[in-house]
Amino acid sequence: MKKYVVSALLASVVISSGSAFAAPVGTVELDGTLQYIYRWEKNYNNTKPVPWVNGGNNIEKFILNAKTGLAKNLDAYARFGAENVSRASMGIDFYDGTADGSKKNAASIDQVGLLYQNAGWSYKLGRQDSYIGGISGLYSSIYFVGPRSSVDGVHISGKSGVTDIDFQAFQEHYSYLDDGNRVYALHASYNPTKELMLGATVAKYDDRNKAHSYDTSTNNWAVNSSYTMGKATVFGEYGKSNASTENVTWAAGLTYVPDAKNTFNVIHYDGGMNGDLGGWQVNAAPYQPGGGGFEPDFKGMYYILDHKIDKSTTATLFWRNMKALTPNQDGTIHSNDNLRVIVTYAF
Repeated sequence: MKKYVVSALLASVVISSGSAFAAPVGTVELDGTLQYIYRWEKNYNNTKPVPWVNGGNNIEKFILNAKTGLAKNLDAYARFGAENVSRASMGIDFYDGTADGSKKNAASIDQVGLLYQNAGWSYKLGRQDSYIGGISGLYSSIYFVGPRSSVDGVHISGKSGVTDIDFQAFQEHYSYLDDGNRVYALHASYNPTKELMLGATVAKYDDRNKAHSYDTSTNNWAVNSSYTMGKATVFGEYGKSNASTENVTWAAGLTYVPDAKNTFNVIHYDGGMNGDLGGWQVNAAPYQPGGGGFEPDFKGMYYILDHKIDKSTTATLFWRNMKALTPNQDGTIHSNDNLRVIVTYAF
């Protein structure tokens, strides 16, 4: 993160656009990422291609975060997000808002709010992204950008004794399909040894507008764990909801870090349609870069290689192969092969 001294006018624009907050003259912290993604995918039913989502796409994404102090331990924050794609039919990480899905770019100040930190606890209030669970088999919106990409609510995190606590309560702000739906989640974890981590999550998805079939209101729970052995870490998460069918989601994988420049992840994922919170296990991170997240009603394998080119630049190679759990009406099974080549520059 870098710090810049800016004028009162510029600080006001960066921090208070879309909000009632006024930034004082002084130091503003700025950081962000610039990302290029080449995305190729093939969709098919058994062996027959599905033509409308095959081929390649070039994606450019820009994130700028800003934060300034308002008082002791109290900051105002804002984020500008923008994305451009060469093909609007695949790979967008923003709400399209068009009837034909033809929009190729979006840009806006998509997050804004207050951040209070004291005595090891953090309290974030406002428009923000959300990540729930150990490896986000339950809910993740962190990869989305642009207008209607975030949630409105509160996020509290800290440590009580030996236990890490994370609480979230928010209302969705994506499209008309999700507007007004609410999520409540509590995650706790601790390390009984240096190598072993144990965690658990309880959550509720309140589908208030009933806009589409898979957003059923659910009560969810999940357990997660990881164990590190030298350069390797094995991890997993198992979650279940009180839906009557397709109510389990689970993932297990291995992270291997051979040296300071390279990290390799391999993951198996199996997610029932009603096993997560409102269909929002997509774009799970950190294991799913470039929007290649877990998908409801699919199972499959994920392979990710990260290579640090320098302290600011990372190249990522991502491959995903998955199949639908529920057959099509004609009995065929939908499958997806997905390749990403990603270059990320952080500043």
